[in-house]
Amino acid sequence: MVVKSQRICGRGAYAYWKPGQITRFAKELGKPRGRMFFAGEHTAVTNRGMEGAMESGERAALEIGEKL
Repeated sequence: MVVKSQRICGRGAYAYWKPGQITRFAKELGKPRGRMFFAGEHTAVTNRGMEGAMESGERAALEIGEKL
C-alpha cells in the first residue's frame, strides 16, 4: 500500500494565477487549436479544482460536438 504522503506526485496540484493573468490569458488557454481541444482545471475561468475540471470538460465536449 502506498500512502498518499509517500508518493512524490500524490498530493496533486492546482493552477494559480498571478494578478492580471486571468484577464490576459485564461480565455486563450482553453481555445481549440485546429483539431486539438483542451480541458482541465487550469483552463476553467470560473472554478478551480474538480469543479473547474468538470466545467472545462463539458465545454470541450460541446466544442468537439460542434465540429463533428
